[in-house]
Amino acid sequence: MVSEKELAINKIFLDTLQSNVIIAKDGTLANLVALPRTPAEETEDVTSAENNEISQTTEIDTAANVDTEKSDFTISLNEFSLINDNEITLLDNSVEPVKPQKLFIDTLFLGAISNALNKRDQRNPF
Repeated sequence: MVSEKELAINKIFLDTLQSNVIIAKDGTLANLVALPRTPAEETEDVTSAENNEISQTTEIDTAANVDTEKSDFTISLNEFSLINDNEITLLDNSVEPVKPQKLFIDTLFLGAISNALNKRDQRNPF
């Protein structure tokens, strides 16, 4: 279910996951893909940085007037599972000797995750 205020997902099953994690010599993730930035986003960043000082005082003034009934966007996931043969290969170039490590996950279950206000204190089964 998707609406203006909520995204609710019942189940996600991943079958036979094959993944590689490569760590560079400096300890960062080498195969982490960054999203491309458009020129408009770069201009917005510069403009927002210049206006940040002015907007901070405005935000402080308006924070007291925020409607208490305003709700945040709620995301909930009832069940997440890895099934069948799941393998993660780790190649850590920041240590010597460099030796690939394999992690096999037979079963992984994660359930009932939500950022709703009434569920924030509940434990999540996994």
